[in-house]
Amino acid sequence: MDKHTTIQQDKVTEIVKQIKNKEIWFGLLGSGSFWQKWWTYEGVSGAENWGKTIDEWLICSNGKFQSPIDINTSHLLYDPNLDPFYIIPRKVSGNITNTGRGITVDVEDGPIVFSGPLKYRHKITQLKVHFGHNHSKGSEHSIDGRRFPAEIHLITYNVDLYHNLSQALDSFHGVAIIAIFCKYGVPSNEAFQLMSKYTEIVRLKGQTTTISGIPLEILFPNTDQYLTYHGSLTTPGCSESVTWIILNRPINVKQEHVRISCNKVKSNVVQEKGKLCADFPNINMNHF
Repeated sequence: MDKHTTIQQDKVTEIVKQIKNKEIWFGLLGSGSFWQKWWTYEGVSGAENWGKTIDEWLICSNGKFQSPIDINTSHLLYDPNLDPFYIIPRKVSGNITNTGRGITVDVEDGPIVFSGPLKYRHKITQLKVHFGHNHSKGSEHSIDGRRFPAEIHLITYNVDLYHNLSQALDSFHGVAIIAIFCKYGVPSNEAFQLMSKYTEIVRLKGQTTTISGIPLEILFPNTDQYLTYHGSLTTPGCSESVTWIILNRPINVKQEHVRISCNKVKSNVVQEKGKLCADFPNINMNHF
C-alpha cells in the first residue's frame, strides 16, 4: 500500500467517524434508513467502505462469499446432475424507479422460476439494470477479466419458505439472482427495448412510473446453459444468502439505449446533476 492510498484510507476512516459522531449528537446512530441513503458505488461512500460503517455491514468487507466475482473459465467444473431451470411465461406489470443508483423494476406477482440449482420455487420480484461510466464495462460480474456493457439482474425469493423478499434476504436458500449479460448487437432484445422506453420517463432520482405488458421470458437469451455459485447481494448489507445463476450467453442491445440510460438519466433530483451509471464494486477473486 503506497503513501497516497494510506492517506486516502485515513481520510475515509475520519469521515466515517465524523458521520457516526454526528449521528450520536442527533440520536441517529444505528439508524438503518440513514445508512441506506448514504451508500453509493463510488468515493467515500463506495463499496470498499461499506463494511466500515455499521456492524450490520461488516460482512461487506469480511465475508467469504462476496459478489460480484471474476469468473475464471479454466476453473469451472461441469455438473452433469444440474438440470436446466425454467420460467413460467407471463407478461408482468409493476413500477420502474430511478433510485439514484440505478434503474429498478418492482414486479407485481412475478413469474415463477424453478429447477436448475434451485431446490424450491422462486418468484421474480425485482429487476435491476447495471451500467458503467465506460459504455463497454458496465457489468458487475466479469468473465476472464472481461466486462460487458450492461448486466441485468432478476431478483427472486424462495416462495415456498418465505412470504416476501425482505424475509428471505438473510435466510438459507432465501434468494436467487439470475444475471444476464448485455452486448451491443442486432437484433436488439425486444424486452430490453420495451424497458428502455420507460427509462427516459424516470430521468431524475425518485421518479417512478408504471409498466405493463413486459414478457420477461423473452428477456432471456436462447440458451439453457448457465453457471451457478453461492454468493452475496452486491449492495449493503451484502448478505451471503444468494444463489447466483449466470447465463452463458448475452443478449443483444442497442448502444444508444445504454448511452441514454447512462447519460440522460440522472442520479440526482436536479436534472443537471449526476449520471446514473457508476463504476461498480471491485471484483471479488475468492471464488474461482
